[in-house]
Amino acid sequence: RVDLMRRQIGPRPGEPIINHLRYLAARGDYGQGDPIAIAQGRFDSFYAPKGNFPVSSTLLVNGKRFLKISRSHTSEQGTVYVALDVTAQVEAEARLADKTAQTQLMVEAVPGAIYQVDSDLNLTFYNESFLELFELPPQQVVEGMPLLNILAFMAERGDYGPGNPLQLAKDRLSAYFFDGPNEAHTWHTSILGGKRTLRVNRSAI
Repeated sequence: RVDLMRRQIGPRPGEPIINHLRYLAARGDYGQGDPIAIAQGRFDSFYAPKGNFPVSSTLLVNGKRFLKISRSHTSEQGTVYVALDVTAQVEAEARLADKTAQTQLMVEAVPGAIYQVDSDLNLTFYNESFLELFELPPQQVVEGMPLLNILAFMAERGDYGPGNPLQLAKDRLSAYFFDGPNEAHTWHTSILGGKRTLRVNRSAI
């Protein structure tokens, strides 16, 4: 019987990999439960010589690091396993999911229009109120498009008064540039020749 808690390294060449899985299970890498049963389940689902190749699995090691383990079948009837540290990627995905959830809560709580642009001033997010308040046709707005295109459309229909629509749009675009990382700014804009006046609040995220 393997002394599960005293093992420090493994597996060693020639040693059954199930021993290493039992050590990891006893350490808590696979959650709570009987280490022997958990290790056997992990072995049957990923390491047993069956199933389709290649496959991959993500493992949290010792509560600190995420490894993506991929396997592929060799011509000699063996199996090659490759482990990559994907901790940064997993943590980034978790932060993005949390940020997305926060944005969704904000969208649901605020009755007005919400829209977001990236550092290149491309539209990355908007809610339905954005289309309604600015009276924009849905086919005119696509996530990823330059904000300048939307402003130019509004300038062409007369929102910003007489003049060259493209130049008027570029003048409006200047309000979206930040002078500092935490700068906030508020301005008013009229649409459809003064039919409606909107107050626009800008903040960095």
